[in-house]
Amino acid sequence: MGIFASKRTSRKANIVFVHGFWADGSGWSKVIPALQAQGHFVVAAQHAHTSLADDVAATRQLLAELEGPTLLVGHSYGGFVISEAANDAPGVVGLVYISAFMLDEGETLLSSGANFPPLEVFGHLLVTGQGYAWIDPDVFPQNFANDLDRWRHARWQSPRCPPMPVSSRRKPGGLHGSPCHRGRCLAPRIA
Repeated sequence: MGIFASKRTSRKANIVFVHGFWADGSGWSKVIPALQAQGHFVVAAQHAHTSLADDVAATRQLLAELEGPTLLVGHSYGGFVISEAANDAPGVVGLVYISAFMLDEGETLLSSGANFPPLEVFGHLLVTGQGYAWIDPDVFPQNFANDLDRWRHARWQSPRCPPMPVSSRRKPGGLHGSPCHRGRCLAPRIA
């Protein structure tokens, strides 16, 4: 029995949210209470973004502690994570992609954007010698979650939020058979 088994109080699906780069699980804080009020057990995964493999492993560990049908919901890079984490994961009944990477088999994050103009923000990444990237604070407000209040924006802009591991952009991925649903953002920015 998983550690969250007693927290599931209805027969409704569990929902696991997976955030994207330069964010954390708090990005889902506005939608979680509404879903909980409908009877879902909801949790937001918290990833360190040290590598795709680590983020997938953390998501799978979370899935292993749930019982019953589970929807995985990913935003941005979180779409890549849920595609990989859903492989052979018992209980996963669907994947939901919200402005997220939904890669074809063998596709990489880099190749997935080859047919689109590059986002301005990628010209403003600060990359460490170890291969981790943050968005330059000078361009962060206009490119990442630009509709947030100043306090929340300052929190996400800080180095406290995890960086993007540049190596994850070259890792091939793809969908592996779970039912999928897509949502898209109408503003051409990162989040």
